[in-house]
Amino acid sequence: MGRLRILVVCSIIILPLGGCRGYGREESGVEVIIEDDGRFPEFLTGGIWKQDKQYNWMFKFKPDGTLSKLRHTLNVYIAVDEGGTFIEGDDDYYAFFVLGPCDVEYNPSTRELNVTVILEHFTMKLPIGTIEGSSRDYFSGIVSEDGMTWEADWLSYNETVGADTQDPNLVPSIPLVFTKIDINNINEIE
Repeated sequence: MGRLRILVVCSIIILPLGGCRGYGREESGVEVIIEDDGRFPEFLTGGIWKQDKQYNWMFKFKPDGTLSKLRHTLNVYIAVDEGGTFIEGDDDYYAFFVLGPCDVEYNPSTRELNVTVILEHFTMKLPIGTIEGSSRDYFSGIVSEDGMTWEADWLSYNETVGADTQDPNLVPSIPLVFTKIDINNINEIE
């Protein structure tokens, strides 16, 4: 039940931001682009990229540059290859999340890392009712020279069933700092 309480609080904060429709996706659903025909750098793998407690984002990259696991700002852990997750709570409360494409782009000459996380659908049955929708989150910023921090701007577009759609031009960019932690199991981090 503790996780569901966190989901309620986060949904109240995040879901009113509005949203956009119509994200086009590749057939495979995942795209990794590494500029200058390079390889995905090792310093971005082999650990967890963790954002501070305020938004709770975490990413784990595979050696090929794809995301293997993430923790969404709704405090949901998702193994990307599984395509989503289901959380069961007390008293018939539940939440499920269907993951869409998680694209990664890295430019070694500028050290710019871009990550896109799409939740194609989420449903949360909570004591206050059921919340359904989708979200698109974009992270873009520079990885430090020592490879230990990533300063990214975050744009989050959300669409909630029954809520007004907000103009995407009014969604603010939020600066985030991710720190690389030398731990491989994303579920061990709090």
